[in-house]
Amino acid sequence: MKYPSFCLNKKTKEILPCGKEKTIKTWLKGAGGMLRAKVWLPAAVCKDDALNGRIMGAEFDPVSPPETLKVMMHSLGRNYIMVAQGIDIYGTVSAYGGPVCIIHGEKDSTVPVQYGERFKESCPQAELHILPDEGHLLNGNKEEVCSIVTGFLEKHLK
Repeated sequence: MKYPSFCLNKKTKEILPCGKEKTIKTWLKGAGGMLRAKVWLPAAVCKDDALNGRIMGAEFDPVSPPETLKVMMHSLGRNYIMVAQGIDIYGTVSAYGGPVCIIHGEKDSTVPVQYGERFKESCPQAELHILPDEGHLLNGNKEEVCSIVTGFLEKHLK
């Protein structure tokens, strides 16, 4: 199954949908080598933001998105907005049958916690961990985040 992913066009500095499955390769200490994780969706809030005409503080007409939209240090292309508006995030998540670990900060103002809860509803096999004193970056209690991730990987990498 292919999932949409998004890439940075290095020449134009635009974030665009790639339209193909992406694989992230990463080394984790004690995991016995290379792990692969699928990147299949933008954050769930992206669809709502694209439909509402406001992405990370940048406003636009959602019916007629601009050719490019400056968002923080990047420019989003019109195609990104159009794809985000139409993507079936929760339908795609519900079709995935593998293990899922969702770690969400309760104080996340970028992607509010109800998005993590809805992901869990759409993906019943998922583990949902809501960390009460964390925001979007989960950078407060790193030991707890590492413990959750390590426990999840130990359980599913056997």
